[in-house]
Order: sequence, then structure tokens, then C-alpha cells
Amino acid sequence: MTEQGPPMRRPIPAALVVARRAMVTAAAAMVIAALAVVVALLGEPGTDPADTAALERARDDASSARDDADAATDMADAAIAIADEAASRAAAAEAALAEVVASAGEGMDPEVIARLEAQLDEAQSLAATALVAADAAAGAADDGTAPEDATETGEVSEQEEPAAADEDAAEPDEPAAADEDAAEPDEDAAESDEPAAADEDAAESDDTGAAADLPGELSELGPAEGAGLAVVGIRYDSALNMRAVPNGEIIARLDNVLDGVSEPAIYVRRPDSDNIITTVVWKRGVVATGNTRQLTTSTWHEFLAGDLTGWSSAAYLAQLGATEDATSEVVDALGELPVADTMGELGLAVAQTMASQEPQSSVVVSGAPGLSGDLGRVTIDIVGIGDDSVRGFRLVIFAHPAENWTEDDPGPFTLKSVERTVLCHSHRGVSADGVCN
Repeated sequence: MTEQGPPMRRPIPAALVVARRAMVTAAAAMVIAALAVVVALLGEPGTDPADTAALERARDDASSARDDADAATDMADAAIAIADEAASRAAAAEAALAEVVASAGEGMDPEVIARLEAQLDEAQSLAATALVAADAAAGAADDGTAPEDATETGEVSEQEEPAAADEDAAEPDEPAAADEDAAEPDEDAAESDEPAAADEDAAESDDTGAAADLPGELSELGPAEGAGLAVVGIRYDSALNMRAVPNGEIIARLDNVLDGVSEPAIYVRRPDSDNIITTVVWKRGVVATGNTRQLTTSTWHEFLAGDLTGWSSAAYLAQLGATEDATSEVVDALGELPVADTMGELGLAVAQTMASQEPQSSVVVSGAPGLSGDLGRVTIDIVGIGDDSVRGFRLVIFAHPAENWTEDDPGPFTLKSVERTVLCHSHRGVSADGVCN
């Protein structure tokens, strides 16, 4: 009787090699993506909206943060490229395995097939994980602008605590259009170099009773009780989320109305509709209670809006200082009387004469551009100019339409005047003559 040798096993190097390469490449992509996420989060805040207090302090103190963000973007791009390659190789491995199995037929060793299929599944899983991580890295490296807790129709928002997506402007909520816990301007409370008025032990001793149940820690870097606040840095088609507790349930949306047609005001709307709960004056209708909480990455102020009490991100609240005419300053800076096809374009051109590059200001169209009587009008907020008392400016810009203008075609517009109101950090306050403390 002839002794039979072991069954012949057809070599299948293609499937093994491709599958293993996919696994290695995917693992490398995961490492690079993880590094990119860490570097991005340390370098720059995410749309936005949201810009957090801790990161804003870092950005004010070290210009190298911007370099870190650029590096994070490059690393995120590399992670995405490697992850895509991993996915492609995993697909190639699957095709190779199918081809080998088909050619081997029933003579293929079941154990070999099972082992290859297991390796293929692992490669596909790693590739998918790498793609998710790479996407997260790219998102973290991008500056959003979604404001911190704002509702924007195309913006965000604000990068705030992980639980929220608003600007805690009705943040693409974080977007009465899309919430933005949004693009975030600099965090108000982060801009001061001054230490807290009370030491840590004192703060802990005050954090008792109902306050002890609130998220975060008690902070002294907030507006005094009774201080009037304005909603700033929120696009005209967005709103600021008002929450039951810091970063908690949304109980209302604060909608700035600064279009020059209606009387300037803040409409306090229901969170799930445009129904108005109450209306307060736009300058100081939001009244601080004196309570401020510091979360891991954001600062929150408690305030009254009519009879409603709630919390919003400090990134979108400021005290208003004096108002002055800044027309001649703008013309001198531009070297001529500016002209633009639309009021939006004209407003942004004017704003660039006052915005800073380091740190980079957030420039937001906060009042809808349009016609007010026989003049064009637009409101622009400039938030974050690198000053420890002045947070930015609110500009109300008026312009003459074209000589033979119509409502359907009013442009081009020629600048007429610029009214500039100073925005003060909410925790610094304002003197009697409108100067930021």
C-alpha cells in the first residue's frame, strides 16, 4: 500500500502579504491620527465656535500655538492619506483572498481560509478605525468658527464641552438655524493675567449648597451681580443658547435683532421654535447674577433675561463701553473712501482696519446687511484683539447706495459713517465714562 503524503497546499502569498500590509498601514495611520488629534487640540481650538478659556490663554501667551495648529493640520492630512491607503489595501486583500479560494476550490485547507479571513477582518477593522481617527484629527485641526454656544445656519460652532454642539450660540446645537457652541472668538475669561480674587481654598468653601451640584468649579473671573451684558460674536442668522446649567439643557435662544429695520433688541425665543418668550434691550438687557463657572475647556456666566435665569458661554457675552465716530480713522487707514458692491463686503473691509492678526480676531456679521431708509447698513462684531481690557468692537456702518439705486439693485455702496462701540471683557467691567476697566 502506497503511503500518502500530506495534502498539497497551494501557496497563497498574495492574500497574506496584502492583508498584513493593510494591517500595518492601518495601525500606523491610527498612531499618526492620534498624534494629530493631540497636537491639534493643544494648538488651536476647534469652528468653531466654538476657542476655550485655557486655549485662549495659551494663544495670547505664545504665538507658537498657531504653528502647532499648522503642524496638526499637516499631520491630519497625512493620517487621512495613510488611512485611505489602508482601506484600499484591505479591499485588495479581500479580492485576492476571493480569487485564491475560487482557484483552489474544494482542495483549499479550511484552516488556512479561516486564518486568512480572520486576518482580513482585522485589517478591515483597523482601516475603518484609522479613517475615523483621521477624520477626527482633521476636524480638530480646523478652526471652526462656530461660536461657542451659538445657533448658526452654516457656522458652530463653538467648541465647548463634549456634550454640546451649539455655539452656545443657538449653536449649531451648538446652529435659530444651525447651532454653534461656535467659531469661536477668544474666551472672555481667559484673556486676563490677573489672578482670581479669592484663593483656591476660599473658592472651594463657597462652592456649597445648590452651587455644588453645578458642573465645573466656581470662578471669580466673571461679571459682578447686576452688570449689564450684550450678546456678541454671533452671526445675525444664529442665536446664543441659554442653558439651565453650564453646558446643560437649552432653555431658550437669545437672538440679536440689529438689522436697522426693527428696533434693536434681543429676542428671547423658545429653544425649539421662533416663538418669543420675552424681549430685552440689546445693550444691557442681559443682567449678570454674579455667578460664573469654569469647566474644563470653557467659562460660563449665569444671567437674567427678563424673568428667565440661565447660563451661556462667556465667549459670547461682553460689557459695552463708550460709542464713538470712527469714520476718519477708517478712511485714513484705507487711504480713501471705501466702495463695495454689497454692504456685507463694505462692512468686512472696514472691520479689517481694526481687527488684529495676532491673535487673529473673529470678525462676524452680527446685524443683517440691508437698507435702512435711504442708506445701507450693516453691523459687524470684532472679537479678540489681544488686549487685556478691551475685548473688541461692535461697528455699525452706514453707506450711500448708488446714485440710481433700486431696492433690488442698490449697490455699489460708498461709506458714509462708522459708529464704534467698545466691547469690554465681561469680568473687567466698565467705568462710568465707558472705559473698560
